[in-house]
Amino acid sequence: MSLRITVRILAQFGAKMRLFPAFLIIAPLLTGCASLTQEECATGDWSNIGLADATQGHAQSRLADHQKACKRYGIEPDEAKYLEGYRTGLAHYCTPTSGFKAGRDGYSYQNVCPAATEPEFMRGYLRGKVLHDIETQIIEVESRYRHLDREIDTARKAEDDKERRKTLQRLRDERRRLERERQRLAEERDRALLEADLFLQEINPDI
Repeated sequence: MSLRITVRILAQFGAKMRLFPAFLIIAPLLTGCASLTQEECATGDWSNIGLADATQGHAQSRLADHQKACKRYGIEPDEAKYLEGYRTGLAHYCTPTSGFKAGRDGYSYQNVCPAATEPEFMRGYLRGKVLHDIETQIIEVESRYRHLDREIDTARKAEDDKERRKTLQRLRDERRRLERERQRLAEERDRALLEADLFLQEINPDI
């Protein structure tokens, strides 16, 4: 199976996920901020808020954040409707497809899936995380490589002496090491892409 096919399938997978914006998995990075505005508290459809929180991978304790945020406006969330929506959202979130997307995008898993569906979610999540971790390492290596190029350029312009030559040799040795590391990571990424290809075809045969 060619890498070109793999890339095409992953692109199609991403396009399909974009058709369902409610299922986009967004990590709760700003937990210190109010979870809802006054307008959201006043007009919120609590069933849909619960649905959105679950499909974004938030823990059920997110409801407590909403209660705290809305209390300052004298508004009490509808807990029953929220939990009803949350349970529906988990059914959409706790799937291998959603797990793969969460892992690939680099989001942490908040241990929200029921025991019955968590293994399938994790089956996708771990495969996606492998790709994310490799791609992150590649970005870091590329950044170090560009930094070394600038250091080498600066050293070339320095006064020619023994210390300058030693510095240039050290920097060039490090650049060659990074080139080997970049090649190794590229090969790992290709293998991970092929494995992701097979996995996505398995769980989404119509892709």
